[in-house]
Amino acid sequence: MSIITSQQLNKYYSSYKSVDVTFTKELINTTGLDGRQTFFKFKQGQKPCIIYSSSMVGAKIIASIDSELFNVLRNENNLMSLRFAFQQKESSDPILFFIQGKITGFAPINKDKPDLHFATIEYTNRPPDDLIQILGSIVDAAINSKARAEERILINEENNRKLTFNLKTTALLVDNLPRKCLLRDVSFSGAKLILMGNARFIVNKPVVLHIEYDNGRKVFNLPGVCLRYEEVEGRKDLAALGLKFADQGVPLEYRLLINDFLKQRKIKKAEKADKEEKEN
Repeated sequence: MSIITSQQLNKYYSSYKSVDVTFTKELINTTGLDGRQTFFKFKQGQKPCIIYSSSMVGAKIIASIDSELFNVLRNENNLMSLRFAFQQKESSDPILFFIQGKITGFAPINKDKPDLHFATIEYTNRPPDDLIQILGSIVDAAINSKARAEERILINEENNRKLTFNLKTTALLVDNLPRKCLLRDVSFSGAKLILMGNARFIVNKPVVLHIEYDNGRKVFNLPGVCLRYEEVEGRKDLAALGLKFADQGVPLEYRLLINDFLKQRKIKKAEKADKEEKEN
């Protein structure tokens, strides 16, 4: 995870604490949530569970709870602690922590499996900073991907050191055929690029922008459509294209990367303005 200040964590908590985040397959892959190491614990033991969703104030889990366990939990006033486990991409050491809570409701899931229940949990204290950062960054990226959809990031050497795009392998897939291209800028909602050869026929066609990043270890495949075509002045062999990404299909990890870049740029601008004001 990237370094984050306590001020940013407090902002995440105050702004997004009640927003429920569902752990879809994509979200599990992005966050590294390890279902093999998640369970809820009570005085007399522990029980494996699936974390279906979580906010910073509570969670919903799926677990097998029979009548005996119901009685045990009832005798303990439904108090428990929920264990989270996240595998880190940049480290072999997982992030492990417990959150104290209380089960406030049960709902059966399937008539054929009467012991299988949704359990709603209310946290009884503020969760660890790791969970606030994970959930906060996801919610923040979702909000900013709409509020700052058109804010552009120029692809130059300095910016690309932070984005880690492999510009040599970037390609535009048209009818599933890759064509090499040069990225000019990117945003949450689209990209501008330079393409060799005739590109008029690409306008209004569905395309996929293929970007390798993180030293070629990861790939973004960004589906969209080509909205604009312009000739490059003095170069008949080149065309400038404007892409709009599809509302669905843009990877979560791409939104997180763009959001983190824009957030850091905003912080630097504020620091620069503050410094100039003090000097004057």
